[in-house]
This record gives sequence, C-alpha cells and structure tokens, in this order.
Amino acid sequence: SLDLAHLPSQMTGLLVENNSFDGSIALHNLPDTMKDLNVCENTLSGCLDLSQSPSEVLTLKLGKNDFCGSTDFRNLPRTLLTLDISYTDISGEILLTGNTGLRIFGADSQVDVFVLGDV
Repeated sequence: SLDLAHLPSQMTGLLVENNSFDGSIALHNLPDTMKDLNVCENTLSGCLDLSQSPSEVLTLKLGKNDFCGSTDFRNLPRTLLTLDISYTDISGEILLTGNTGLRIFGADSQVDVFVLGDV
C-alpha cells in the first residue's frame, strides 16, 4: 500500500510513476493545494481510491497503467476538468457517479462524458 498522508501542505503537484503496487493507493489525504495528480506507468494489483481527492484538483493523469482491482471515481472533485486514462488496462470494476461535464481522454480518442447516476 502507498501512504500519502503526510505530504507538505503547500504541495501543488504529485508524480507517481514506474512502480508496482500489491495493495492499495489511497489518494484521499493529499494537500488541499494539490492541482495536478500524475499516476502513470504503474502496475496495481489492488484498489485505487480517489473518492476524497483534494478539492482543487484540475487534472488527473492515470495513463499507461494496469489496474487489476477496483477504481473508485465516485467523488472526484467538482473542479476536475480532465481525466486522462490513455493506454490503461483496467480489469476489475470502475465506480463512477455524479461528475458531470468531465472530459475523459482515452488511447486514441477524446470523449465528453456526462454521468448522471451510478454506472
């Protein structure tokens, strides 16, 4: 598991790249000043919990990952404008609800997503 509970309170960006995790990554104790999260080129056998991401996040990059568990997008910040999941393999469940107007980028396409309820 990756514990990010004690990062500096003024931090505005985070890069977690080229890792292999056998547990969970919980990105819910990040500083409120965080604007850019880049979690890319990782292999995760567990759960990625983004349910309580910092309220100021504008961009979340999850490209080139291999997720083998559940990915919780249920409570992404309302300020989030871009979610990049390019070249990502997800085998498991995706929890997504209530984030209207979010733009999601895939491998070779761009899709405007308006989620009105549970998926």
